[in-house]
Formats: sequence, C-alpha cells, structure tokens
Amino acid sequence: MARWAAGERPRVKLPRTTWVKATHPDASRSSFRAFLHHVMTYAGTLSLSRDLPTQSLAKLAPGDLLVQGGSPGHAVVILDLATHPDGRRLVLLGQSYMPAQEFHVLKNLSDRDYSPWFEIADLGKGGLATPDWAPFFDTDLRRGDAP
Repeated sequence: MARWAAGERPRVKLPRTTWVKATHPDASRSSFRAFLHHVMTYAGTLSLSRDLPTQSLAKLAPGDLLVQGGSPGHAVVILDLATHPDGRRLVLLGQSYMPAQEFHVLKNLSDRDYSPWFEIADLGKGGLATPDWAPFFDTDLRRGDAP
C-alpha cells in the first residue's frame, strides 16, 4: 500500500510484476479502494500460498493466515490468540468466500467446549479441522503482514 500511495503502480508482465512511478502520490480513501480493487484482481489462494512468507507456530500472531492454495483453495485469518489456564494456546479464526461474501468467525465443531477457539497444537498434529474445509497444518501458516 505504501508504494501505491506514493504513486507507484504494479506493471504485470508475466511471469514478473514490477513497480513503476505512474502517478502523483495519493493516500486518499478512493486511492486505497483502487489499490484494493487491483490487489483483488490478481490475488488468490494460489498466489497467497506462493508469495507470503511462511510463519512458525511459535511466532503466530493475529493477522497471520492459514492458506491452502489452489482452484479452489481456501484461506482463514487468525483473528486473535489466547492461552488457556492449562497452558494450551488457542486461536480465533475468521473467513469469507469468493466472490466477496460476508466475513464471519468460525465455530469449532470438533471441540464445542472451546468453540469458537481452536487449539494451535492441532496444526502440528493431525490438522486443525474447520467446518467448511479440509484440515489446515503448520505448513499452511503464512505471515499476514508481508511487505
């Protein structure tokens, strides 16, 4: 977003994308919406899984993603983290679908006692099962605030 606001625009010439100075700096709301429109034209689970850096369980943070790239693929965002009194680390997950639909917090159907929270350790075990998608694993973790 910083490059966009500075007046740079991506130039897509497959297989590469470069940034070029194309217009005057503009950090307005309308410019931000144009940026989002452009990103949503090209971004999908395949590019997210390929282009975002991986993330470790130890450094997991809100805003990070669980991404399984493909057509179809799926991604969920980590909304929050918590630690249970017994020491287990938990995550709150959210998702939407494409085309853009209503965003919602996921229910944990595997462990209704902790729902809507999910155990982070499941990512490294047999997988973290969400209601609408195949299990996610620690290899699906991506850093959500990549440059």
